[in-house]
Amino acid sequence: MTEHKISILTKELMTALSAAGRSFDDHSIFSPSGSAMWAFCSGSLIPNLFCSDTAGQDAAIGTVAHSVGETWFKTGVRPDHLIGTKVEIAEGESTFEIEIDHAMVEYVGQYVDWGIYIPGTHFVETRVDFSDLTPLKKQTGTADHAVCEIGKLTITDLKFGQGVQVFAKENTQGVLYAYGFFKKYDELFDFQTIVIRIAQPRLHHFDEWVITRDELLQWATWLKARAYAAWCKDAVR
Repeated sequence: MTEHKISILTKELMTALSAAGRSFDDHSIFSPSGSAMWAFCSGSLIPNLFCSDTAGQDAAIGTVAHSVGETWFKTGVRPDHLIGTKVEIAEGESTFEIEIDHAMVEYVGQYVDWGIYIPGTHFVETRVDFSDLTPLKKQTGTADHAVCEIGKLTITDLKFGQGVQVFAKENTQGVLYAYGFFKKYDELFDFQTIVIRIAQPRLHHFDEWVITRDELLQWATWLKARAYAAWCKDAVR
């Protein structure tokens, strides 16, 4: 698709989305969390942009759990002082009051313990850019935890839900996070091995997938083709 056609389609879609009351000023249309959708079913992206955000209480709980993990990683101290704290979180079209309890801290602690002792430079809740893989500018995502060491990049994604088990192998969300870090830090660390991990403590599920730098770049090339395929009016698969 040419830049001219992309520009026309983008303007048309943004106008239509605005008329439908949908705004994407604060987050990416090609979100990593939704990448399994647009990568494997290109026809699903544009229709889903017009759907209301149905994120509910489970999403709010997950948001708070991530904030507990961020505090723990950054301070190195178990945040027991947060137990009993109530946090107001807006998800979708609703607002929820979520209490941080002992169980949440225990589960988050399993995720933290799995990553905090990895040698290297640690990054927590870090915004990464992968716009060069999409037809749009400013396409980013927030990686929960990453560790950069000479020759190796480790990406860990916390999944606090317990409804659907998530696996690391061929996980496009993890690939996009890894690619963002690769772009920014490969010159310093010369990544040869990339480890993508899923921490899902409430299901007692800790999974990892190891790939090479060449495999990461192959995945990036494939994701770029899928992103462009999804940004078409007649996208079907």
